[in-house]
Amino acid sequence: MDNRPKLRKGLTPAKQAALAWLIIAVVLLAAARYGVSDPRTGERLHFTLPGLEEVDLFACPFWSITGLPCPVCGITRSSVLMLHGDFIGSFRIHPLGPLLVIGLALIVPGSLWMLFRKESGNGPVSTRAFTYVIIVLILLSWTVNLVRHFKIIDW
Repeated sequence: MDNRPKLRKGLTPAKQAALAWLIIAVVLLAAARYGVSDPRTGERLHFTLPGLEEVDLFACPFWSITGLPCPVCGITRSSVLMLHGDFIGSFRIHPLGPLLVIGLALIVPGSLWMLFRKESGNGPVSTRAFTYVIIVLILLSWTVNLVRHFKIIDW
């Protein structure tokens, strides 16, 4: 009888996470690339795919209920502007928009590296540290959005 442990076929948990992040990044970057704001107001966001009419997005539920911007209000429009080359406009709508696009663009090669490398260890970034950084950045940007909403400063 053979007592050697059987090797599991398939992806390790680290490679599964890398594949999930790769898919998320590609989908979000593609979606933001085909998004355009209403030229009259800049508020309404549409997605224009070749051969399809414009598709409206729904209103933010948090905004609809409270009348206040949510922590990520504007990040989609900001990402769309960033992918269309308007860095300043992107930053004005949401400070994390440019960082999100740059981060997603960096996730693609990083995830590919994780998927195709020989070692099966964890990636170079701690998931817990990454999560804490994201939470802090979202809370800081929400503070900026609330300050702008209440017109404490002119943005």
